[in-house]
Parts: sequence; structure tokens; C-alpha cells
Amino acid sequence: MSNPRQSVLALSISCALFLAAPELQANTTDQLLASARLWEGKNRPDLSRLALDKALLISPGNPEILSLIGQTALTSGRQAEAQSILVTLKKSHPEHEATRELEDFIHALTIERKALSTARILARSGRNTDAAAIMRRIFPRGAPTGELGIEYWLIIASSNERGWKEARSGLQSLIRRYPEDDRYHLALNQLLLDLPAARPAVLKDLARLAKAGEVNRQKLNDLWRRGLLSAGNQAYLIPLFGEYLLYTPEDRDIRERLGELQRTEEARQRIAHDPAIIARRAALAHLEKGNIDEAERLLDRALEKRPRDAEAIGSLGLIALRRGEHQQAEQQFLQAARLASASERQRWRDLADTARFWGYLAQAEQARDKGDLADAESFAQKALGMEHDRPEALATLGGIAADKNEFSRAEVLYRQALNLEAENSKALRGLISLLSRTERRDEAFRLANAQLEKGGENIERATQLKASLLRDEAESLITAGRYSQAIANLESAVSLAPQDAWLRYSLARLYARLDLPALGDQLLREGVSLAPESDEMHHAYALYLGSRDAFEDALREVDMIPESARKASIDELESRLWVQLRGQQARELFANGNRDEARRMLLLAEPMAARAEDQIPMLANTWVDIGYPEHGILLLQQHIARQPENIQRLKLAQAALLNRTQRDTELEPYLRDLLAEGKWTTAEEAELLNIEASYVLRHVDQLRQDGSYALAQAHLEKLLNEQPNDPMLLKAQARLLTTQGDWLSALPIYRRLAAQNPLDFETRLDLVRTLREVGFRAESLAELQVIEPQTHHDDIDLRLSVARQYQGLGEFAAARRILAELQQQAPNNPDVLLNAGRLEKNDRRYEQALAYFVQARLVEQSPLTPTLLSANDTADAAWLRISLTLNDERHAQQQLIPDDLEDVAAPSLKAASSLGAADVISPEHRPFLETFNTAPQTDVPPVGISLATRPSQAEEEIRNIQRRRNGYIAGGWENRSKRGDAGISELSTNSIPVEGKLPVGYSGHVFARVDYVSIKAGTLPASTPGAPVEFGKIPAYGSSSSENQSATGTAVAIGYENDDYRFDIGSTPLGFPVQDIVGGVKTSGSIGNAYYSLDISRRPLDSSMLAYAGAKDPVTGEVWGGIRANGIDLWAGWDVGQLGLYGSIGAHLLTGKNVPQNSRFATRVGADWMVTKKEDMRIAVGAAVTYWTYDQDLSNYTFGQGGYYSPQSYSAISLPIFWTGRNGKLAYYLRGSVSFSRSNSDESDYFPTRHDLQMVAGNQKFSGGPGSGVGYAGSAILEYQLLPDLFIGGRFEFDRSAYYAPNYYLIYLRHTFEPRTEPIPFKPVPLKAYSQF
Repeated sequence: MSNPRQSVLALSISCALFLAAPELQANTTDQLLASARLWEGKNRPDLSRLALDKALLISPGNPEILSLIGQTALTSGRQAEAQSILVTLKKSHPEHEATRELEDFIHALTIERKALSTARILARSGRNTDAAAIMRRIFPRGAPTGELGIEYWLIIASSNERGWKEARSGLQSLIRRYPEDDRYHLALNQLLLDLPAARPAVLKDLARLAKAGEVNRQKLNDLWRRGLLSAGNQAYLIPLFGEYLLYTPEDRDIRERLGELQRTEEARQRIAHDPAIIARRAALAHLEKGNIDEAERLLDRALEKRPRDAEAIGSLGLIALRRGEHQQAEQQFLQAARLASASERQRWRDLADTARFWGYLAQAEQARDKGDLADAESFAQKALGMEHDRPEALATLGGIAADKNEFSRAEVLYRQALNLEAENSKALRGLISLLSRTERRDEAFRLANAQLEKGGENIERATQLKASLLRDEAESLITAGRYSQAIANLESAVSLAPQDAWLRYSLARLYARLDLPALGDQLLREGVSLAPESDEMHHAYALYLGSRDAFEDALREVDMIPESARKASIDELESRLWVQLRGQQARELFANGNRDEARRMLLLAEPMAARAEDQIPMLANTWVDIGYPEHGILLLQQHIARQPENIQRLKLAQAALLNRTQRDTELEPYLRDLLAEGKWTTAEEAELLNIEASYVLRHVDQLRQDGSYALAQAHLEKLLNEQPNDPMLLKAQARLLTTQGDWLSALPIYRRLAAQNPLDFETRLDLVRTLREVGFRAESLAELQVIEPQTHHDDIDLRLSVARQYQGLGEFAAARRILAELQQQAPNNPDVLLNAGRLEKNDRRYEQALAYFVQARLVEQSPLTPTLLSANDTADAAWLRISLTLNDERHAQQQLIPDDLEDVAAPSLKAASSLGAADVISPEHRPFLETFNTAPQTDVPPVGISLATRPSQAEEEIRNIQRRRNGYIAGGWENRSKRGDAGISELSTNSIPVEGKLPVGYSGHVFARVDYVSIKAGTLPASTPGAPVEFGKIPAYGSSSSENQSATGTAVAIGYENDDYRFDIGSTPLGFPVQDIVGGVKTSGSIGNAYYSLDISRRPLDSSMLAYAGAKDPVTGEVWGGIRANGIDLWAGWDVGQLGLYGSIGAHLLTGKNVPQNSRFATRVGADWMVTKKEDMRIAVGAAVTYWTYDQDLSNYTFGQGGYYSPQSYSAISLPIFWTGRNGKLAYYLRGSVSFSRSNSDESDYFPTRHDLQMVAGNQKFSGGPGSGVGYAGSAILEYQLLPDLFIGGRFEFDRSAYYAPNYYLIYLRHTFEPRTEPIPFKPVPLKAYSQF
């Protein structure tokens, strides 16, 4: 019983809160919840519970409060209370997130307690990937909150880069959800601390958390201290060290580090304010800003008055020398020497020698820049021959030697130069770079630091040297994959030389490489802000933006460079960016279905490409991208014809383009000639060999598609012997295996390729499909879910491939989500529309599928791309639209040329269109292209081609769906015969089956059948008492006359069938002695690579006249027989690569007139191996084991017997071979098998239903016993398309064993209501009698 005082208090609080404003109540609740979380983080569950109890009084039933109370109870050891709260929440708030969080929390700390402990141990021991996997399993619905949530995310972050990004996002989400909970801020800071670019913000936030005092102080101090000690030497750290020491003044290491920082900053400030440095920089800036021009102007004015003034002429030589115009300077110095007085003459001659000396060195550097190292060394040796002790010449020769990789000689030359002049900057830079390249960076740093210690003018030089050295080291670190250290090096280099544009560019590119492009952008924007007048900074930023495909922004940066300051490289960059922008726009327009506007963009780009010729191969490829391959090839060919320089690279680009467009007839001789030239670098030769391999692989693929697997394998093996690890060859090997159905053998190849190159998404998607085909659906789906977030938003083809794989896995919701996003992005892209339609078709939403296909067809046919269908269009309305469009193709062809391009391309394009060559655009109106002649492209269908002969993909899909509404009528003649005793077991059945099917919408068909059946068993011989015939009641009565055993009748049936099930009801032939209602329900489907069917039915047995039609006793006229099997059959199969496994089980109750009930159980298991799998043919072999059992043997023909084979046990092993395919209009199926069987039968009464007759007959019995034998069987089905709507077919079967030799013949005609233009399907499905359903 509750305390009265507590009840009064609770009532008072409740009344007060009820009267208070709702906002106040909400604020109070939030504050109490925040307080509870705070105490939870400080490991004070008692105080956390107190805050929660107060909050519950204010907001009774609040799920968040109850969830936290449950979590607190559990951590305090009160599991029953926690479970009770969970039960309450599931009733009151079953879908609330707080309920889910409590349920996951209880699950983790009870059922998964041991697993959680294991994850923690693994994380502590460094096995982070395993720990993360366990945590994900423990929390399949997502991360928890609170301390457990923090632990979850920190373990996930430690597993891999993807996990780190996921953890960052998860912690940021928790901060948005609980902004007042500083635990999440601390955890996020812990995650970001090791990222150099984020470290300043992290340290500042840790200082903020220290002031707030709401977080675990020990964790904070440890993290804060680690961050400060690893942060480097930047000045911004000094106040942060001071703030830390306010809270932990006793930390000696931090105090010492702060002292070092302060001393370093003081030294830096002294250097920055050194008058000598300031004066030097100002002088250089003054000189670079135009004082030379002013000096030249004044000297020219002086020479106008005194043209023979040697001092003025010589001074002009000094200006020319400053400008690097060495030949002009030499001439002016020599002229001054001729005009000077004797005492001054030598000075000008010496200056002329100096100009010549520096001219040689300048020519050496120019040749070196061009890669002509022989000329470079010749010029440098001439300079050294003039002055043997000049360090500049030695340093230049050292650089040339280093370029030749003659490192030992280069080092000797550099050191000789430094012995002559210890401060020679060129020699110092060269030696430090050489030491860095030869992995002797410690010595390199010592040299740079020694220069820094000397002070004075050495400081700036040493700073630049150190920055360059850090960059060199960063490049080596990047090559080694040590990106964090490389970033630290480049950040330090940028801090040393903040206005060095190319240092910033290198760091920005590394940020972008690590998926941090925003940091790179920020870094270069800061550089532009720091040095807004720096042309190099704008140049570097433009290059970076261009590398990120931000071409418009890059062009804006180029515009910031004044025309007067632009070099040829800047103009070339601007043209290149314009070409790339137009190419980007063209691809986007084409992806949205606007082919004409895409073409316009490329026509605008071509004149610009003439000024950025390295972009012409890219432009040619873009023409291919938008569907004009011939134009792209011709554009590149013309460029090669008028471009003698870089001809090798351009020929290589031409080969690559021919290879890409699969112009193998042109490629083969072109490639042979290129390989014979032998003037290739190692990289170029490797590229040529790759093109050759691609060409050969296409040949191999063609052989594969033609079914010439052995020949294809022989070609591949030859290549693989030479290049066993080549990815292209391995992919071809995998494709060859999968085409033959050998998915299991292809799987390890795809696994290896995907592991080697995780960014090869095409191969990873092949792996996804292969995993699905071999039955590893869960792994296939998991891999696909990893791939999807890595795909680029603009890569429509890749995202379509991902959607198709989701569809193949049956994950229609995921596929539909991706396709919906793509439709928003590219609403008129026919590939997107086609895939959306195929998804709906596979999901059996045929109306929606047809609407998508119709829209895709209209986009394919129309040169313009409006939104063609409204949301309210029905499939029939859409079909009407496309019918109208198909009748107006001639008009569509005329509209291919936009009016505003008439001047550019209209004459020849119209001519080409009239010839059926819409892929060709005339160059004759382009001033920078030469006129050329061309013929229509043979491998692209002309614009006006008939859809009846070359339907588009959309048209084919429309026809496929329309075909679902096609019906047919079929009729035939069937004969089934079996040798046996005349009038008893002999059998000859002739049937005329007729079937008609009518569609019901797109989902199924109703059908009706009429089968006329004539069945004969021959003439029963006369019987006498001494030799009674074993038929009917004759063995009991002893005699009978000869009698013909036959019957005729007509079976009728109706039914409905669709993709999932079939229902039918009908009769056995009306007119037979025994007539029955029969029918069944059958359902079938698939789950991944597994297939199944379930059939519940009542069917006649037709193995004898007695079993099928029933018979009249020749003595009394009484009818018996007419056996019907009532029961269920279940079949299941599973395809694993080339292997198909299957099994069936059936149980039936067999009933008949005046025949005892019998039960049958049958099972069969088997396997098929696909030996050959081609587009038009399959060959398979197999093995199967069969087992039957019947309750009693009713195989005989006396009264009460059933006339059907019914041993008590029967087992058989069969070895079948199957061959099915098509050849033109003929489809075929051939099957043969050999079998080995054993059986056993019990003895049975002559009259099992009539004891009296059994006694009259002397209680005679049919003997039983074992039996065994070998048999063989064969069958053939053929179907031929006589007309588009008329098919003729036939079927033949035989079976041979010791006592069983039936034959079967069938011929039939089938007339479809609509013509069928697609290839004839195989295996053919013949007409069959209703008794065989």
C-alpha cells in the first residue's frame, strides 16, 4: 500500500504541472532526461533513476523515460523490472524507437552478454574487424544509445575506413538527437582527433567540454592530452595548451611542450620581422612589378640622344640578362665593349662571357625540360668549359645526371658545386632532392635544418628547401599508402610556405583522393584569399576544380588571371576546360534522352578542341558516348593526319577508340602495324598490348557465344600462359565458365578479381550474380549492399546494374527505389525506363510495365524528349500512342536536325539520313576540319529500318507483354500402344485432343479441352472350364465366349492458368464404362536458385484399358476398373552452376469401381549436369534414383484387380541424356536413357473384392516375387513454325524392358491468334491429352 504523504505529493505535483504551460512541462521533462543521461555517463545509476522518477511524475507513460528507467534497472541488476517495463512499452508504444532501444539493450546485456564480452576482448586485442562483426550481429536493427552506443560506434570505427565513416555519421546523428549530452561530443572528438585537418576544431571543442564540466573528466583529459601532444608545432596550439594547464597544472610534459612551442613561435616571429629579409623581399617584389621596364624606357630615351653611349647599351644588356634574354644581352655587351674606353672594355667582355655562360645553362635547362638530356648535357658542358669552377654549371650537370638516374654521378657533381659555394641554392636543392629520392631523408633534413640554423638570407631558402623535402617525402608516403603521415607532411610544408600554390595543390589532391574533396577546396580557397594576386594560385585552384569535374567553377578561376599575365599553358587550360564542360553537358543531355542538344554541345566544343588538342581523343570518345561512333573516329583520324607531333600517342588513342567501338576489321591491321613500329615507351607498349588482348578477348567471346568453347579455351590458355594474372584474361575465363553454366568454377576467379580491385564495380557485380547463381544468396545480397553506397550519383549505367542485381535477388523494393531515383535524375533515359518496365514485369505488374516500355519506345523513336506519358495514362492508351508514333517514323526522321544547326550540319546530315546513316555528321562546314567522304556505318541500323525486321528493345518488351494476351487453338492425333495379352493387357489408344486458350488480361489464360478417345485391348479369346482366361469373373465361372474389348468417349475440361498456378476440372471420357470427375490444382514458383511445384489432383491411370476406361465382365456384364489417383505431388529443384539437383515425392490413394482402395508412395531424386549450354542449344546428362511402393498388388485383370503395375517395392537407377535446341524455325528435344531396376510383389487374390468368387475359384492367387532387369527408352519432340501464326509438331516415345514395351506417337497443329515473330522457343511444349495432365 502506498504512503499517503507520497500520494498527496504526487497529486500536488501533477496538478501543478497540469496547470502549467505545456512548453514548461516539456522543458522540465527534457531537462530531467538530460540530467538522467548525465548521471548515467558518470556511472551513477542511483541519481539517474532519481531524475527519471521525477520526469515520470511529470510525463507518465513517456516511452523515452520508461526506456531509460528500464536500462538503468538492468545495469543495476534488476532484470525483472527491465523486462516488465519492456512488456509495458510493447503494449503502449510498440513502434516507438524507445521501445526498440530498450529491447535491444536487454537483448545485448542478457542473451548476448557473452558475445558482447567477446567483442570487447577482440577490440582490445586489435581484432577490430571481428569485433565489429559481432557488434553488428548483436544489434541488427542499428546502434544503441548511451554508453553502449558509444562503445558500439568506436568499435565499428576501428574496423575499416567504411566503418569509420559510418561511425562518424552515427555519432553526429546522436549529437543532433541529444545535443545536450556531451558524451557523444567527446566520442566524436575521439574519432576525429587523428585526422590532421579536423584536429584544431577537436581541441577547441575539448576545451569547451572542459568548461562545461558535464563529461567524464578522466576520459576528457586523456583525449585532450593525446591530441595536444600529437598536434605538431602550429602557433594556434599555444592558448589551447594554456587552457589545458588551467585544469591540470601538474602535467610536466605539457608544460615542457608549451615552452618548446613558445620558443619556436618567438624564433618564427623574429625571422618574419628580420629587416634584411623584409628588405630583400621588397626589392624582389619591386623588381618584378616593372622597374625594369621603367629602366629600359629611360635607357632608350638616353640612347636616342647618344646612340653610341656604351654605358647605356651595356645597361640594356644588364636588363636583358635579368630577363633571361642571354643572346641579346651578349650582343649588347659586345657592342658596349666595342664602344667603351680601353679601361672599361674588359668589363663588358666579361659580362658578354657571363651572358654566354648563362645562355648555355638556360639552353641546357630548356633541353632538359623537353626531355632531350643529350643536348642538355652538351650545353652544360660548354658552360663548364668556359668556367671550370662555377658551381651553377656543376649543379646543372648534377640535375641532368639525376634525370638519367645516374644518382652516384649526380651526387658527386652536387657536392663539388657545394664545395665551391656552400650556399649554392641549386646544388642544395638538387642534393636534398637526390637524398630524398634515394631514401636518405634524415641526411636531407639535416642539410635543410643546417641552413635554417645559419639564419639571415638562408632562412627563406632553407624554409623552401624543407617544404620541398616534406613534399618529396609525402609523395613516397603516398606511394606506400601511408596517407595520414603524408597529409601531416604536406600540412607542415604548407605552413612553412603558405603562398606556394603547388604545395597547396598537392595537399588538396591528396584530400580529394581520401574522399575529402571539401577540405581540398577549402585549402585552395584559403590560398586564393591569402594571395589574391597570385596567378599561380588561381591556376592551381582551376586545375583542382577541373580534376573534380567542376568545370564552370574552374573557368571562373581562370578568368581571374589577367590577360596580360596569361601564358600559353593558361590559354590551353581554358580551352581544355571548355571542351570538358561541353562534353559533360553533352553526356548529361544524352542521358536524359536529348540527343540533339547533346550533339549541339559537341559541335560547339570542336573549335575549342583545336586550341587544346590533347582533348580531341576525349571529344572523339564523347561522340561515341552519345551515339555517333563514326563521327568520333573520323574526327580523331583527321587530327592525326595534320598533327605530326605526338603522333605516337594519337595513334594509340585511335587504336583505343577503334577497340572501344569494336571496329575489328579496321583495328586488326592497324594494331599489327603499330606493334611492328617498335617506337613505344614501356607504358605505351603495355597499353597497346592491352588493346590487343581486348581484341583477342572479343574474338574469344565470339567463339564463346557461338558455342565453340574448346577453341575459345585454347585461345585463352595461350594468353593466360603469358599473362596469368591479367584481369581482362581472368574475366574472360570467368565469362567462358559461366556461359557453360559452371558458376562454381567462376566464383573463385571473381572473388580474386574483386579483392584485387575493389573499385572495379563491374567485376564486383559479376561476383554478386555468381554468388546468386551458386545459391549463396545472403552473401550476394550483402556484397550488393556494400557496393550500392559506393556508386557515383551520376553513373547511371552502374546504378542500373545494381538495380538489376537487386531484381535478380528478388529484392524488388530496393531495385524500385534506385530506379525511382534514376527516373527523377534522367526522366527520359530509355535504359532507365526499360529497366523500370522489366522490374514491374518481373513483379508481374504488367500494366505498369507496359506503360514504362511504351514511354521508352517513344523516347527511342522521337528526336525530341518531352514527358511523353502522364501518370493517368493506361497501358492501352499508351499502346495507342505508340501505334500512332510507329506509323509516323518518316516524320520523325525529318526532325532529326534542329533548326538552329541547319547552317552547321544540315546538308550532309539530311543526305546521310536519306541513305540511312544517321550516325554521320558532315565536317564540311567546320573551318578547322578537312573535308572527307564517308559511307554509311554498317553496324548501326538505319533510321528508317522496319520495326518488323529490327525491333528496338522497348518494342521487343512491348511485344513480349502483348504476347501474354495471345491465345491459341490446337488439335492433334495421338496413339499410345502396348503389346500384351489380347483382350486383357494389350493396349491401343487413339485420341484427338483439341485445346483452346484465351487470355485473361496479362496475367493468365482460361482454357477448354475436348479429347475424343478410342481405346482397344483386342479380342478376348473364348474360355473353357479347363482353360479359363484370367479376366473378369471367368476363373470362377469357367467359360465365356470370345469378345472384343474396346471403348470410346469424349473427355471435356475447363481451367485457368497463370505464372503461379493452374486449376482445371473435367471428366474422363464420357461413354467409357467408368466415368468420373477429375481435375487438380497446381502451384509453382522459385526462391533464388531453388524451384518448386505442388500439385493436388485427381487423375485417371491410362496404362491399360481396364485402368483407364473400366471393363465389363464377359460373364455377368458387371463393370469394374476405372482407376483414379487422388493425392499430392511435391517437386523441388536447385540449380548450382552447371549442376541441377531435383527431387519429388508423391502420395496417392488409388480408387476404382469394384476395385479395392490402394495407396501409392513414390519418390525420385536426381541430378543433371549441363555439358553444353549455347544460345540455341543445351545438352545435359544426368542420373536419377526412383522408388515406388504400393500397399497391395493389383496389377492383374480379374474382377477386383486394377490392371495397373503396383509392386510392393520398385527401385530403379536411370542414366538419361538430354539434347534440346532450335535451328531456324525448328525446335527440338531429344532424350535417351538406360535404366537398371529391381522390384518385388506380394501374391494377391484373384478376386480381392469378392470372397465368394475367390472361394469358388479355389482360392487361387497370383504369385508374387522379386524381379530385376535392364531397360532403355527414348523420346523426341519436334515443332516447326510454318507461318507466323501456325506451328506443326510431333512427339515420339518408346520404352523397352523385359515385359514392357509401350510406344507413343503424336502429331499436332497450333494456331495462335496473333503472329509470333520472336525465335521459336525451346524446349518445345507439345499438345497432350487431358489424361496426361
